[in-house]
Amino acid sequence: IKAATGSELEFKLNSLQLRTIAYNEILFSILTNQKDSVNKLLEQFRNRFANDKERYALLKVSQLHKEKRYAESENFLREILKELDSTTSSSQPILKLFLLQVVLQQGKIKEAVEVFKSLDDYRNYKLG
Repeated sequence: IKAATGSELEFKLNSLQLRTIAYNEILFSILTNQKDSVNKLLEQFRNRFANDKERYALLKVSQLHKEKRYAESENFLREILKELDSTTSSSQPILKLFLLQVVLQQGKIKEAVEVFKSLDDYRNYKLG
């Protein structure tokens, strides 16, 4: 990780590569339970890659889920989905699936069904 995140590589890599390295660094910090490092890296990721809100949301929710803060994770996902729905035309199915998992983790079956029904695939391909 240190070799990939060195400041001398910043000028040699394109933005997609830098974003992927930052994403993987945050995942590594989440997996190794480095809460302070995760918070700092998430803030840097949000500031540096402001247009990649979906990846930021996935990382943030992963951190909250790892810490068993399910209600906070659910609220954060709902806020991000509202924000993204108002700014983009796509429905963010990955974020909705994460929300579905968090809602089911809390035992809220009726809310999970509503989230499932809001998926585009459900609307387009209903079972007979």
